[in-house]
Amino acid sequence: MAPRPLHSYIGFSVRHAAIARVRGVFTDITATAIIDQDINQSEIDVAIQVASIDTQIEARDKHLRSEDFFNAKKYPTMTFVSTSFNLDGEDLTLVGDLTLRGVTKSVELKGTFNGVVDDHMDTTRFGASLTGEISRKDFGVYWNAPLVSGGFAVGDTISLNLEVEFTAPETH
Repeated sequence: MAPRPLHSYIGFSVRHAAIARVRGVFTDITATAIIDQDINQSEIDVAIQVASIDTQIEARDKHLRSEDFFNAKKYPTMTFVSTSFNLDGEDLTLVGDLTLRGVTKSVELKGTFNGVVDDHMDTTRFGASLTGEISRKDFGVYWNAPLVSGGFAVGDTISLNLEVEFTAPETH
């Protein structure tokens, strides 16, 4: 089955000013999952348009799209291509190559496979909840501003939070 994404959320958070967390989401996502009979041979391929970032503050979103952060004009798409899919009961570990700003690094996401259902419209759906962390500096994102009291405005570690739901293609 080669499902398409539906009801999915790809969010992140990062430490801000050493005292709080800023959260955001990406709203333009395309993804394909190929679920093999041997579930551990399955594959996920995701493309995220970085200009679709939404932190609920337009001035911040504009700065995040700039060369200081995502450089959305030069690198409009962030991709994730799975290299390992491991399901042990409900525990899911997904490893893949994340490409951001032209840099590719291996990233591990862990979470829960939420199951497969046939809904009231006779559509097969499956979902998963995953989390992970990346270093923004690993992807060439170095911008920061020192704080008067010490430390920096933006943390290095980005926490990822994914809630994904796929539907199987219709068969006739």
